[in-house]
Amino acid sequence: MFLQIMTFVAFYRNREILMKNMPYRIMLQLGIADLIQQLCHCISGFYAVFYFFPSDILSFAVGSLLQCAYMTSASFILLLSLNRFDVFYDISIIPTFDKKRAFFIGIVICYIWGIALFIFYLFPSNRLEFSSINYGWNYTGNKTLGYQIENKSVLTMLVISFICYLFILGKIMYMRGLSSSGIIITFSDMKLLVQAIINFITITLLEICWYQFSGIITDAELNLLAINYLFIFVSGANTLLNFFFIKEVRREVKTILICYTNGKQNITRTVVRRIPFRDRDKNMSTKTKILTE
Repeated sequence: MFLQIMTFVAFYRNREILMKNMPYRIMLQLGIADLIQQLCHCISGFYAVFYFFPSDILSFAVGSLLQCAYMTSASFILLLSLNRFDVFYDISIIPTFDKKRAFFIGIVICYIWGIALFIFYLFPSNRLEFSSINYGWNYTGNKTLGYQIENKSVLTMLVISFICYLFILGKIMYMRGLSSSGIIITFSDMKLLVQAIINFITITLLEICWYQFSGIITDAELNLLAINYLFIFVSGANTLLNFFFIKEVRREVKTILICYTNGKQNITRTVVRRIPFRDRDKNMSTKTKILTE
């Protein structure tokens, strides 16, 4: 969560540079969804450590928030994939079509999708509850409608993203054989592409484990526990990628750490000691000596 907050600080301080690019705008929204997931995981960690379970209403609200944040992050990954596809192919279906506005509308649709999911997962038949056995969030029912919507929607978004990345990789291989091209791909574009692909791989790995991990780990409790830990890792994967791929984020973290270290070194203590001594007349007196450490 510290790195994610530093990411927001970096985006705010460098908004004149970063916010001009649509992929960074989408990554900022993805970071918000990731922060909500991390906050929910912190709450569940509090439940597990202190074995404290609040009222069912609050618990169901946290589970619904976690689920909607996860599925909203999948929609932002799809939107980022479409943005990368547009950068490499530069397709103009309608000459007067404003692509920037289209992606902004896409961000709004992702948030509407997330709000609708939050309300949907509050219904009794679709709720998630925290389990004290495997320390994770499980559906209250067996193969509920909520499970089916998560399954079909996330897999559909991942398949579309996968197709986009296949076309992008094909374009890159095609451009390598050309001495000149009408499209200029910068190093920044390639970094954003790599980051987007890694985000796609992590969430795809989580979905595969949810459906196939039981064949590897036969113990049901251990299986769910391992998947829940993977879920926590995926929630923070984009935050780590922002730290490694965006130099502004690294600079903010470095500045905070340097300020904290220098602040500790510059703290001084004033110690007052009374030291008795004898003067020439053998009379006792006291001087006050100020020592600064």
